[in-house]
Amino acid sequence: MKNKRILIISFVFICLFFSGCGRKAMPFVTDMETVPMPENLKIVSKDQKHTLFFDNKGNADYFVLELSQTECESCPDSFVKIAEIEGERDYHVFSDFGQGRYKLRLTAVKNDIKSKSALKEFEIR
Repeated sequence: MKNKRILIISFVFICLFFSGCGRKAMPFVTDMETVPMPENLKIVSKDQKHTLFFDNKGNADYFVLELSQTECESCPDSFVKIAEIEGERDYHVFSDFGQGRYKLRLTAVKNDIKSKSALKEFEIR
């Protein structure tokens, strides 16, 4: 009985002792550099060429342009990278991909940090 009591008191003491270890404050995220998302995507088509215009906030190293052909409303998107656009530009010219519905995804990148992607749906007839 006495050994059981010593064991319980020892267990409580050890638990109280080790409960003081560890982080005491909530974890926080340090301030990270953010890259603004490209906005106001607009496509102008002429003949077999299409020009994508967008608002460039001016601090991206480059933009990644991806394309997905939309087969149906509920089909998943499978984007393929079609271009890397220099950071100073605010447009890109690309060729016709044939008839169909498409989605463009444009992402700004600076120092390997990506912005949220801007999406634009369009149709070629």
